[in-house]
Amino acid sequence: MVHNPAYDFNDDILLTGAAYWGALAERWLAPA
Repeated sequence: MVHNPAYDFNDDILLTGAAYWGALAERWLAPA
């Protein structure tokens, strides 16, 4: 569970995740 102090978030994947969600938002908001 993420709200556990023992949870170890993988910081190395952060850039990939941000790029994915950014591209998804740009695609969703693109003019028709």
